[in-house]
Amino acid sequence: MIKIKDRKLGITLIETLLYCALFSVFIMAITIFAWDVSTGKIKNDSQAEVDDEAQIVMDEITGIIRNAKSIVTPASTGSSSANLVLSMPDGNVKTFDLASDRLRVTDNNGTQNLTSNLVSVSQLTFTNVSNSGTPGCIRIQMLISRSNLSGGSEYRSDILIDNSITLKPN
Repeated sequence: MIKIKDRKLGITLIETLLYCALFSVFIMAITIFAWDVSTGKIKNDSQAEVDDEAQIVMDEITGIIRNAKSIVTPASTGSSSANLVLSMPDGNVKTFDLASDRLRVTDNNGTQNLTSNLVSVSQLTFTNVSNSGTPGCIRIQMLISRSNLSGGSEYRSDILIDNSITLKPN
């Protein structure tokens, strides 16, 4: 008599639960990784926006200050002001100040915003740090922050600028 082995070709309930658990862990790991990558990209984009705006603003301010004839406000060495008034060689007067958290420059031709509505500027201070016998030197301090309308921490980004710019000798 030939004996036939009893072979079952299905899977057990325990094996099914084990496979489902392993699959769930795998999917969860992929989801967490994708979320971290997405959040990191948003944070990186926010920081890049702030850095770009800061670079543009400082390039513009530096060019105007270096070409100015004299500093009108803040007038005396060591004095500080929330706005900067410069006398230009062509007789024009340029004023830097804040309006609705945006840095702007005003001259005889009108007002131009130097920052976009994607960032806000605060703690703006101009300090006259000129030495006697020099054409003039201005220290600029400001905080540029990303406007965070959604409230998410990944959108928060800021940069503190502290820079000194000297006027070119006439």
